[in-house]
Amino acid sequence: MSANRKKTCFVISPIGGEGTDVRQGADDFLELLVAPALEKYTFEVIRGDRIANSSTITSDIVRLVQESDLCIIDLTGNNPNVFYECGRRHETGRPFIQMVSRASETPLPFDVSGIRTVTYDLTSPRAVLDSQRKLQEFIDALVASGFEAGSSGESLSSLAQAIERIERKVSALLSSPQASQHSRESESGDDDIDIKDIVAGPQEGFLRAFKRGDMDRALGQLARLKKAVSPLEYLSALALVVSVGNERAFELMDEIKESILKRPEDFVDRDKMMTAIGQALQSCFTNTGDLERGMQFIEALCSRLLPEDAFERKTKAFIANKVGMVAWAADQYDKCIQFTKLALDFHDEPAYAYNLSLVYDHLDRDTERDAALKRLAAMPNLDPDHVRMLRKHGMQPGR
Repeated sequence: MSANRKKTCFVISPIGGEGTDVRQGADDFLELLVAPALEKYTFEVIRGDRIANSSTITSDIVRLVQESDLCIIDLTGNNPNVFYECGRRHETGRPFIQMVSRASETPLPFDVSGIRTVTYDLTSPRAVLDSQRKLQEFIDALVASGFEAGSSGESLSSLAQAIERIERKVSALLSSPQASQHSRESESGDDDIDIKDIVAGPQEGFLRAFKRGDMDRALGQLARLKKAVSPLEYLSALALVVSVGNERAFELMDEIKESILKRPEDFVDRDKMMTAIGQALQSCFTNTGDLERGMQFIEALCSRLLPEDAFERKTKAFIANKVGMVAWAADQYDKCIQFTKLALDFHDEPAYAYNLSLVYDHLDRDTERDAALKRLAAMPNLDPDHVRMLRKHGMQPGR
């Protein structure tokens, strides 16, 4: 990215019709919070309904979701269009910041609740200023990690709370001295010129190809990358290609999965590698909508993993929870409950208790929901969404 090019921030939020409360909330979010907070960074802030060229608004929105330097996503109200665009942004591996109103009474679905989400409050001038400050802290972290300079080593480390997500590993690959050097050398050029992928290092070449959606070339760069980095780093980059539904990448990752399961003692980072595989599988099958296949595949992986003493209980819990998440997306709630409870049995993680309470709440099984919430309330280090869920049902953390 050229240092002189103005960066683009695309705002994904509920919009609503003219004169509605939803539109007023969207305008307040944009004009009171996002635009003032981003002013010092010289972003061009864009929202879908304010694109001038209305004849191509759909294609423009897709392009902005996928190509903007930053997306800020307001998840308030669990709007379906917002979640669709949010998912499309997640696929790109590019920076985004999730936000939700403190006044929201609707818990976030657990597909996204594990990603750190900034709570904002626009009810008073003091609250607005505090919300602007919190948003700027996130952007400052991106700037500090190279976002400001326009390098390809975009920081994705702030996206995860509970686990070391695939995107963080790719970011680590691309922040190496070798990758940074190649980024500086090529940042003013055209991303579509293949020769630049060839002369770039494997880290830089991989990200360039991935960002423009050229998965064949990204896989070619991964073949080079495999010789230069650890098996964990290679797998993490491969998993990012799997997460967008690439079948060849899926086959390569499945070969690695089989090798780990057959001889786990050969892999020092086997737990982290299995976590990356589980995350990639869940992303792949939910992104492509192939939920039946996904559930069968991850359930089979879980069944093979559980009796293996070589893996940590935390890893087994993570994979079991992934089965539950895909089952939730497929509306198979009994299976979702079965595997989410299994995850909790292996690891006392707040996100799993929260997930369990969500599915019970969805099914109006109040007694079981309250039992899951009591377990959640007793756990330390709860996220804002967890606390909101507790308070919605008359409970408080620590009680």
